[in-house]
Formats: sequence, structure tokens, C-alpha cells
Amino acid sequence: MTQIGRMVLKSSRTENIAPEDGIILGRALSMDCKRVAVARDTASSSCMMAGAVISGLLFQGVDVIDIGVVSAPAAAMFSGKADCTVYVVGRQGMVSGYYLLNPDGSLFRDEQIRHLDKFFQSPPERPSHEKLGRRMVRDGTTEAYNRAVMSVFSRETKCSIFLDCRYGTGSDSLPQILNRTGADVVAINAQRDPDFVGETDEMERLRSYVSQNPGSIGLLLNRTGTAVDVVDETGNAIPPERMFALLVLYLKPSSIAMPVDSSSLLEDVFEKGVGIEIDTPFPEPPKHDVVLTRDNASAVCEAVSDGADLGYYHGSVIFRNGVLLGDGIRAATAIAQMAGTNSLHRITDLMPEYLREEKSVKCDLKADAFRHLFEENSGDMAGNWSQYGDSYRVVLDSGWFMLSLATRGDEGTWIEITAESKDRAYLAGLMELAEDLVSRMLRGLRSVRHDLQLDGLAVRIVRLPAGPVVGLARYEMDSSRVPEEVLVLLRRLVGESGMGMGGPRQAVVYGGHPLVQEAVGIPVDRAREQDHLGDHAVDLPCHAEELVRIGRPGRLVERVYEVDVHGVYPVAHRVFTSFSLTRE
Repeated sequence: MTQIGRMVLKSSRTENIAPEDGIILGRALSMDCKRVAVARDTASSSCMMAGAVISGLLFQGVDVIDIGVVSAPAAAMFSGKADCTVYVVGRQGMVSGYYLLNPDGSLFRDEQIRHLDKFFQSPPERPSHEKLGRRMVRDGTTEAYNRAVMSVFSRETKCSIFLDCRYGTGSDSLPQILNRTGADVVAINAQRDPDFVGETDEMERLRSYVSQNPGSIGLLLNRTGTAVDVVDETGNAIPPERMFALLVLYLKPSSIAMPVDSSSLLEDVFEKGVGIEIDTPFPEPPKHDVVLTRDNASAVCEAVSDGADLGYYHGSVIFRNGVLLGDGIRAATAIAQMAGTNSLHRITDLMPEYLREEKSVKCDLKADAFRHLFEENSGDMAGNWSQYGDSYRVVLDSGWFMLSLATRGDEGTWIEITAESKDRAYLAGLMELAEDLVSRMLRGLRSVRHDLQLDGLAVRIVRLPAGPVVGLARYEMDSSRVPEEVLVLLRRLVGESGMGMGGPRQAVVYGGHPLVQEAVGIPVDRAREQDHLGDHAVDLPCHAEELVRIGRPGRLVERVYEVDVHGVYPVAHRVFTSFSLTRE
């Protein structure tokens, strides 16, 4: 099972998921769920993929509540009536995939996905046909959701609005809500169209409509109803973070949650306002608490579930008194009511300007090594940094920078640098400071000690600074106690010649110790070994972690010595690198 962002089961760039994947997903869900709600968006493939997961659920004896085509927020509101909810969502040019929602409407957390993945890889046994589940069709979900939104935003909406629903599920909610609250709505693309795949000029067209009709605003809803883009009364598009800041000023929450890489603009506006009175029916909060989370939608939802009034995640707004999922319909309703008695343009124009710079540096780090290197090299910043998963945020007097470890598919692992400040010169200094820290961290790759605890095995890796020297690897082991899996890996590492790899960074070469060669069936060939010294490269931590993952009871000790490459038989004279793997 693949999880990227909110998509739990998705197609890759080269291969679409198939209906049989949905069937297996349904069967896997049966391990923990006896009653599952299934909903879908308007995409043409969503009907097929909904049928697939329903088939898998019914086959396994699970009762299914089919709530049909509804917005994602409406599905999330309904989710409390089932053990979980599957929302089928289409993506441009690809077969639909699935969101999985808890009974509180929140996305499945990482540990839930990992738990489910065990069964996804090995589906449960087929039940008898006498135990098939029942399918029940439930109507009225959208109407119930619309009433819930209007109960919160009952104030009259004195605003002229150009509304583009993009032929999505929000067509059944937002036009009706705004019309019932008194707004003057011009609805565009406000009907379902399963074949609509998007247009490139949607925002420009909306801005043109607003510019030609002074005093109006524009709202562009996404197809699932989870996010909305806003155009102010002058025809300017409002960036997502500033849109959230508008909601903070209007709704007056006492606490907000957002990812650690969010702009300080949000904290600034939340705590200080913008210097003018905002017309709102909501009272001033007794406190102002900001909760920063990992850069993950589930983490923000969890913070809202734990008490934050509003959550923000890359354009989506989560409401504690709504559903624990991005709710663009509710956000659009609040913005429309705010625009009736306030100038969106004037308010956003008063918000402070923050400058941001970003950069990425390629690296070969694992998460444990990244954390170790950061903490080893950030001593002069003690007390200024906080950790959020694989991200470190360093807050200084007039700005902050952040280092994050990110994996980009086939592109490998990168350290992402983000810095923000109001002052351009200070921002440049932050970037220089961050880049210097990254340089020290990467230099530390050549002189770092790793102590890892993985799967009940202890691994210790020590590397000294590597220059042009070449190392000779010697292995000490009891071959009778080394499992076949480790021997297979060793064969792959040392190769037929008894050589491993070396290179300019680590300058490590694996030579064939007689005991190792005997254990893995490699003939001793000193002449060939000498010829191949220094030809290849090895990443010791990667191999260490690989050995840990497949390790079994036994002991493997690897020592790498500095050698004189000009000798016919290299002579070790001091320890260059050491690595040990032992069962705890």
C-alpha cells in the first residue's frame, strides 16, 4: 500500500491502481471493521473503484453503507455512523484512489496505515458465502451537512459572489448554503460532470469576472470540497495562508494548529491582529495558543482533535466544530460572510510581509544519522531549536530557518532548507547560517559515530576522516552461526573477487579475509584483490542497516584498516573504521 499525503491507496506515475486493489483493500479493512461507509466524488473512475472496495467488504462479511456522491467534508461528517469511511477520489489523468477516515472524520494515521498494510500484503482467508455483508444505500448526507454548516454561519451574507464549483461535489452544497444566507451568487460550473478534468485558466477567468463587477468577490472550490481559493473585491487572488489569516481574524479562535513550515504571518496576525477593527459576530478569545506540528495532514487533524479551534494544512482549513478534514465549503461560507461587512483587500493589505527562501541539498542520510548530525553540529544554537519529526526549526531574533530530511522517490534523499524573515539582509544571513550548518553536518559524515537500535539489534559505526587512503576490510565471524540471509548479503558486498567497494568520500575497500571467503565460498585471489583496490564505493551505514534488518542470532564484526596501497600484500597499521552487529 502506498501513502502520499492524504491519498492512502494511489496509482504511481507509471501504473494505475486496479479494481482488484480496491477489493483487497476492502478485505483488509474487514479485519478491524464490521460496518463501513463508502462515498465517492464525481470522477468517472470513482464509481468503479467504489464498487471494487464495496465488493471486497461485502465478500468478507462487512456491512456497507453506500452514501453515494457527496463532498469529502460531508462524508467525514457521516463517518461517525460507521467503524470507518472510505472516500473514493479521482485525480487528473489517473484512476481514482482512496481516503480512509476514522469515525471522528480524521484521516487514518501512519500507524493505522502500517497496521492495515500487513493485511493488504496478505489478505484474510475467504469466508463462506453464507456470511456475506449487506449493502445499504443512505440518502440525505449532503442535506444534513448543509444544515450543519448553516447552523454555525447563520448570519446574513451581504455579499455578491462569483462561485466556481469546478463541476465537483461542492455543487450540491456551497451554492445552496450561500443562497439561503442571502448572498447574491453567480454560480459557474455548479453541476456534476464526471468527465471534467480541469482547466488552466479557471482562476484568471474568476479574477476577470470580479474585476468587471466592483464590490464582488470570487470563490473557487476544488472538486472534493476540501479547499477553496479566494479572489478579493479588487480582483486579486489571496494566497492560501493569508486566506487562513482572514479566517483567524473573523472567527476569533483561541488556538490554531499548523505545520512547522507555515509562515510566521499566521502567528503574527493571530496574536497581534492587523491594527483595525474587524466586524464579526464571534467574541474575542481568552487566550492565543499556537500549536506547531509535523508537516503532515494527520498531525494537524490530531492537534485539532486535541483541542485546537482551527487547523491549517497547505491550503486546507480544519474546523474543530466541524469535521477533522479540510473543509473548503465551511471556509468559503465564513469568507463570504466576512466579505459582506469587511474589505478583504484592505485587511490583507495591512498584514505584515514575510520573505522566504528555500534550497535543497542532496545527501545520503538516513533519519537516525540526520538527527545525530544536526544535534552534534548545532551546539551554538542550543535552546533555539525544536524538533518536529525529521525537521528542525531554529528560531532567532528576527526570523527562523528549518532543516528537513525529505525523500523524493527516484531522486533520493535531500536536506531541505527553509528560512523566513521580514528583513531581506537578515534572511540572507539566516540562509548562510543554515547552509554552513548543513556543510558541517555533511563533513561530519566522515567523522561520525552512529549508535542505532533497530529490531532488537545494536549497531555501532565509527568512521574517521577519509582522505586518499584506502582501507582493507577484515571480517571476524563464526560462519556456523551466521544465517544464510547474511551470507547472501556478504556475497553481494564482497563480490567474486573478494573485493567490496571504496571511493573518494569514505575511501573504504572490502578485502576478502580468509574466514569470510571460506564462509561465502570465494576463492582467495590476492593478485586480483590488489588489482581491484579502490575501484568501487561503499556506504557503510546503509550496509549496516541492511544487515540489521535481515539479522538473526549470531555475531558479525567488520574492521577496516588503513593500508599502504603500494604493497603487494597490504599491511594494516591502524583502525580506520569499525562496525559491529550483535543480538541484544
